[in-house]
Order: sequence, then C-alpha cells, then structure tokens
Amino acid sequence: MENDSDRQAKQAVLLDGWLGWRNKVACRLANAALNIATPLYRAWIGGAIRYGLDAAVRDSGAAILVGGEVLHNVHDEAKCAGRACCIHHPSDHLMVTWRQHWRGDRQLMERLCAHGVGHPDPDDISPDRVHGCDGCCAPCDGYYTS
Repeated sequence: MENDSDRQAKQAVLLDGWLGWRNKVACRLANAALNIATPLYRAWIGGAIRYGLDAAVRDSGAAILVGGEVLHNVHDEAKCAGRACCIHHPSDHLMVTWRQHWRGDRQLMERLCAHGVGHPDPDDISPDRVHGCDGCCAPCDGYYTS
C-alpha cells in the first residue's frame, strides 16, 4: 500500500511533467509570436523613422533621391507644380525606379541602370542628353549617343 509521501512524490512528478510540457509549449508559442511580430514592428518603426527623416530633409530645402542620395539646395516644390520633375513629380517612364544621381559637373540628373551606367533622367530640364550608353534607356528616349 502506498503511503502519503509516495503518492505526493508521484503527483509532484506528474505535475512537473505537465508544467514542463506546458512551459515548453508556452515558450514555443511566445517565440513564434515574436518571430511574426518583430518584422512587422521593425517595418512600422522603420517607416516612422523614414517618414521623420523625409520630413526633416524636406524642411531643410533638401530632397532624398531614389537610391538614398541627399541633394541639398533643391528648388521649392511649388516651382514645378503641374509638370514632370525628376525630384518632386517624376513621370511614369522606364527609368523611374532606377537610382538617381546628381551630376553637379554637368548640372544634370542621371538615372543609373543595373549596369551602373548613368542615363539622363527624362524628367530633367537640362538639354544635355549626351552620354555613354549601353542601350538600357533606348526604349525610353532615343536621344542617346555612344
């Protein structure tokens, strides 16, 4: 016949097993929730930080170009309202998603193709369109020269 101490020992072992299993499941669920929530949280925080940086840059008279380059002393957005502008209002052209690069030496906005070649931005007001071309912008413009 079992005495009380044996019965309590068996109950303790069963309880430990159940608590251990429950804790393992709880830990796995918590980790799964963190794995799901962390990227969403990072995206939300990253978006908020990016929005704040964009606002700070805009207020300082600068612009963040496609690709992350910051261009200072940019014209006011009201000056180009109602027309395509390579900084404020890009049109829907072939190169619109390509990284932008300001060529201060030529006063020209370029779009860099996947090969790293600079092509004049179709929305740039500069008449200078001569560039060493690899043909990436040919469907978009037609004013390239090698």
